[in-house]
Amino acid sequence: MPALDLTDPAALRGADDHAARARRLSTRLLFLIVGLANATWAPLVPLVKDRAGLDEAGLGLLLLTFGIGSILAMPSAGAAAARLGYRPVLLAGTSAIGLALPVLAEGTGLVPLTLALLLFGAGMGAVDCVMNLQAIAVERAGGRPMMSGFHGLYSLGCILGALLASGLLAAGLGASWAVLILVGGIAALFAAAWPGILRAPGHRPGDRAGDMTGGSGGPSSRCPGVRCWCSACSASWCSSPRARPSIGARSS
Repeated sequence: MPALDLTDPAALRGADDHAARARRLSTRLLFLIVGLANATWAPLVPLVKDRAGLDEAGLGLLLLTFGIGSILAMPSAGAAAARLGYRPVLLAGTSAIGLALPVLAEGTGLVPLTLALLLFGAGMGAVDCVMNLQAIAVERAGGRPMMSGFHGLYSLGCILGALLASGLLAAGLGASWAVLILVGGIAALFAAAWPGILRAPGHRPGDRAGDMTGGSGGPSSRCPGVRCWCSACSASWCSSPRARPSIGARSS
């Protein structure tokens, strides 16, 4: 069937078929994953501090690498999603989270912990960026407010992740097993989200950087008023054709 582009939300508004429900479910699961991953890391902080032999100042510097990874990844993820589509970026980001967490659970040296936290921050930033792009697209296609509900799933993921991680650690499983169980849960949730993840068209030859911001570098009149965290560009990046997925395209 021909692809329906989100440049015309009115053409899609009111469509509540199986594919639309799958896209909404996928978006909710992505927010849940980020909350779960964030909460999985939180109980590991004191363990990392003790294993690395850090004081409070040293721990603060180590935690800074998480933010550095996220800041570096977000604009890159936005550009990659526009060129390659949402699926590869989300897969790479989720994989980075799954690889980093076990190292954070068991690593002892300062270098591996720093690299793992940098990778974890980059994965979280990439997934955070692209899931918000998908959320904007799904909300606009649905023609009704959904963003608060999506972010509610992030909060639920934080609560569930904290309860599960703390419970598994309290049960004596150890940090490694607790993290592996939670990473397995993240992988299962991502597999369930995969069918509904949107795809974005790539850049065509001759595209200019100015096209991202309506051609003038300033906000576009089409901007929905939502400022995306994923890039240094204005919010019109999210409403540009390159940031919008094609709805109804066949999944490979």
